[in-house]
Amino acid sequence: MLDKKTHKNTYKVQAVKGVVFATGGWGADNEFISASTPQYSTLESTSQKGATSESVRMLLGLGAMPVLLDIYQVGP
Repeated sequence: MLDKKTHKNTYKVQAVKGVVFATGGWGADNEFISASTPQYSTLESTSQKGATSESVRMLLGLGAMPVLLDIYQVGP
């Protein structure tokens, strides 16, 4: 289907078993770390400043069921 506003093709995909969405991490988002893994909230991060949880928060708001949000990489 052609989106008349953007002139780009759009596709509708219906997942049967699940969808994998890779967000790139959230090591620079202290608020999200405090909520998801509070035991790591006082550690400094080596992540770049753009490593926030915007995508994860959007997906959670849409009702996504996350996996492994309690895993946090401590070293580079």
